[in-house]
Amino acid sequence: MVKFKKAEYNYSKLGRITFIRGLWITVGAAAAVFALRMLTRGHLADAIVEWIARILSISENEADLIYFQMVTANMQFILALVIIIFVFLLFHMLLDTYKRYFDEVVTGIDKLMEERAAISLSPELESVEQKLSDVKRTLAERADKAKRAEQQKNDLVVYLAHDIKTPLTSVIGYLSLLDETPDMPDEEKAKYIHTAWEKANRLRTLVNEFF
Repeated sequence: MVKFKKAEYNYSKLGRITFIRGLWITVGAAAAVFALRMLTRGHLADAIVEWIARILSISENEADLIYFQMVTANMQFILALVIIIFVFLLFHMLLDTYKRYFDEVVTGIDKLMEERAAISLSPELESVEQKLSDVKRTLAERADKAKRAEQQKNDLVVYLAHDIKTPLTSVIGYLSLLDETPDMPDEEKAKYIHTAWEKANRLRTLVNEFF
């Protein structure tokens, strides 16, 4: 029986890939927050105010006031909204990733009983793939042993049935001969009875072996 060693089945690669994906989402959130903070100060804010003034044909003071009311005064709300969106994206990414992994594992499990189907998972699921392959190989070995045992049992039954049939036929033959020839000489009759007795004992031995 195959023994599985815990050390052979670590999931560091899967954890590393998940961490990197989560890190990218976090970096994106930080970059978005930094970009939003830049909207309230510096050259970017001035450029936006000038653009509002030009589009609406108003003075820069009025444009600055509009911009302040639209962006600066609501910055806390905007930042909270951005953070919520990135957290949602992070959870969605993780759930989608693990759902795909679970689908792969389930597909691999379905292939356990398929004789010629190879189990192939993502590289980060290499440990799971190896374990499923070990299980598939173990199941195949057990099925082969069971098949051989069944064949041996059938061969034994056929062998014993043949051996049982031979003395049984002889016993029936001798008894039929004795029954059909009542005036048979005593010496010959005793010979046939003794032979039938020997065959009956042989039959009893074979029956005992069978059970």
